[in-house]
Amino acid sequence: MLVNPEVTFAFRCLDCGRLTFGSISPFKLIGEHRMVVPCECGKSAATIEEADRLVYNITVPCIACGDYHVYTIENKMWLRPLNILTCPKTDYKICFLGKEQDILKSIEDFDSELDKALSGLDFDNYFKNSEVMYEAVNKLHEIAEKGNLYCTCGNHNIDVLLKPEGIELLCGKCLAKGFIYAESIRDLKSIAGLNIIALDDPILSTNKRPDKEGG
Repeated sequence: MLVNPEVTFAFRCLDCGRLTFGSISPFKLIGEHRMVVPCECGKSAATIEEADRLVYNITVPCIACGDYHVYTIENKMWLRPLNILTCPKTDYKICFLGKEQDILKSIEDFDSELDKALSGLDFDNYFKNSEVMYEAVNKLHEIAEKGNLYCTCGNHNIDVLLKPEGIELLCGKCLAKGFIYAESIRDLKSIAGLNIIALDDPILSTNKRPDKEGG
């Protein structure tokens, strides 16, 4: 017996990256059979359609590969506190369904882990420019959230190593490498222009070493 069959879900717009929330309930779909939850920007939307009794198909925009994926939501899903739907091409988490608090916790886990990792470092003594490094890490996080940090061999699980002068990126599958320098104002300007980071060579400088300058 379902005590509270309403389920919250969240997905990221494949165009603007904004997190969009909606809710699914078998009672809401009675008579309608279909509901659409658009992103505020109006450029993508998730669609839920009735397939059978308490079984639904949900079509989700994928921020990782740019396609739309269809998933079947069955009876047991209504009782689980958290369900995570992933892109079949990249295994990137693109949609969360369940209790709102569990969804928010799952989405915030990466931010929490990142904050803990950074707070354990002595910025002043380790990084050559802690302020530029902080901005670089935030930008890398933003790119990764949109599914735009990957290797062209198909791997989206890129290892990230923080070094005094920048960020080293490594594909554990094909060993492609990249390096983002983060020690000067010119580096910061170059980092701000990054939208996609793709590793595709055995040795790759994602952000070419600029001429040295003050600051």
